[in-house]
Amino acid sequence: MAKAEAIAGEELKRDGVTGAQIAILNGERTVWSYGCGLRDVEHRLPMTTDTNLWAA
Repeated sequence: MAKAEAIAGEELKRDGVTGAQIAILNGERTVWSYGCGLRDVEHRLPMTTDTNLWAA
């Protein structure tokens, strides 16, 4: 999964995204999740898999 994390970080940085969460699901089960970048740029707070986000 380290390669997936590296690719995600590179792509998000290239596109100017400050933070994101990525997850792989199998049915209702989370197989892998990753938080990268910042959830709060001003306070330099990291994005984690525990950060609450709205998703659509």
